[in-house]
Amino acid sequence: MATGEEFCENYLVVNAKEASLYDTACILMRSTTFLNTKKFYDEQSEHVGRSICEDILRRLVIFASILIQKILIWIEKPVALIGATIEIWLNLLSSNGGFFGLLINHIRGKVVMPEESPEKFVSFIGELDDRLKLDATIIKGDGRYNSSISMMAAKLSYENEAFVKAAIQDQMKVSC
Repeated sequence: MATGEEFCENYLVVNAKEASLYDTACILMRSTTFLNTKKFYDEQSEHVGRSICEDILRRLVIFASILIQKILIWIEKPVALIGATIEIWLNLLSSNGGFFGLLINHIRGKVVMPEESPEKFVSFIGELDDRLKLDATIIKGDGRYNSSISMMAAKLSYENEAFVKAAIQDQMKVSC
């Protein structure tokens, strides 16, 4: 895994994507020399003054971190699917005027589906705080102006490019 260019004297590089469960167990049972032959593990450190207890504790921490990384890799797609479902559900609610609006629209058979266009699709953060207009009492030169613009920019940083452009041009009345 090393690129031939050392970035420091002592280092440990592990790649959880390349490690099998057997390889992960080898961290606890095998020597560092053996592990350095594996593609997922690259270490260079000084073992001077390290007791057996410190070495076991160090290997347990490495083992646990790789195991946690592997778990996160395994659940990446289901968690992304859950996030996308929540985002679509929130957009469905906001497109219909909330839960009761969705319920009434469902009864009437006129459920408004969230628009697929990126200008209208809002992220989870955007659903939490739907304000897009700047406070009209705060004008350029006011001490609160920069902080107000900064807060709006931080909120819009979670949105897609088309939504941000539309929000700035239509809601904030600023030309890009």
